[in-house]
Amino acid sequence: MSKETFGILLGVGSFIVFLALYLVDRSGKSLPIPVWWSLMLLLAALSLTALLLIPWFWPPGLAERIWRVSLASASILLLVSKFGIWLDIPPSEPAPSHSASPSPSQPVTPAQPPPEKLLPQKSESPEALTVVIDSEIVSRVYARGPQPPPGVSTATYNPYLQEFFYDWIVRLTPEQDTGKIIVTVKDPVTRNDRIRVEPDIASISNIKPGWLSGFEEPSRKPDYFVRTVRIPSLEKGRNARLIFRRSIQVRDRENEFTAADFTRSVEISAEKCQVKVVAYDQAKQFMVLMQEMLALGQWRYSGKDSPPLPVRLNPDEPLPILYANEIEVTLEVRCADSSCQKITMSQMEARKGSL
Repeated sequence: MSKETFGILLGVGSFIVFLALYLVDRSGKSLPIPVWWSLMLLLAALSLTALLLIPWFWPPGLAERIWRVSLASASILLLVSKFGIWLDIPPSEPAPSHSASPSPSQPVTPAQPPPEKLLPQKSESPEALTVVIDSEIVSRVYARGPQPPPGVSTATYNPYLQEFFYDWIVRLTPEQDTGKIIVTVKDPVTRNDRIRVEPDIASISNIKPGWLSGFEEPSRKPDYFVRTVRIPSLEKGRNARLIFRRSIQVRDRENEFTAADFTRSVEISAEKCQVKVVAYDQAKQFMVLMQEMLALGQWRYSGKDSPPLPVRLNPDEPLPILYANEIEVTLEVRCADSSCQKITMSQMEARKGSL
């Protein structure tokens, strides 16, 4: 075999080793240290031998011959080492530790688990508890009339009065077992809301004052007031709904409300999953609430020619006496959509007088 053919084979071999190392590195795999160093040395040897087979490196003069061979050797070693650094030398495996009794003066450092075991691995989109917050104005409409005589099963009662309530609603939709859920509601002032939780599995705290400092400060006015709702657990397919109902006291027809009257903050945590709260714009919702209150207040329940129903100034005050021969019927009325061109009626209740 001629020198030219042998040199070509060495050049092809060095290129194959170079390509193999490059592909292994790009694939994210790592080679054992002995194999990695052997391949790097083989690459350097093949490249240097192939280069030194070129006649140019062997001139007649001894000094020039040494200079050219040294230049070729240094160049090959430099290029191979830079290639190895670019590939990143795989980390060496730590030598196994031998157990020994520690001396009293020598601190003992516990062995650390691999980094991937220090923290629980989380998927890119972990299961969550989705929270949707909404609010609406509810009108309770009253109708009264005489009790039907014996043998008559139907009667007609005309509405005569209405009162307003503000419902603030939190809907919880779990995608897995949530564990304990804690809903903390903070109001800037004391509000005597009635709270209903569906399903009825929650515990509800009393109203407690709170301060921004985190300490009880009796000498200062509270910064907010807190109520906490605790739900033992929810699982996928078992949703929950929290309804905070507050009566609206209407002083007169020119009553003015501000966004602060319908503003509160909420914090929700779940023991076994993340909580995803859908954005709720309180300022925008305030305008919707005012439009609903205006539309329900002007609704003509007995026909277009009938006047709007009077509004109770304070729903928490006692109602007029219901006598023994009277029947009182109530309905809850809501706007069907944001435009409030249509209404929905629900929660029909009938009571018989006892006096």
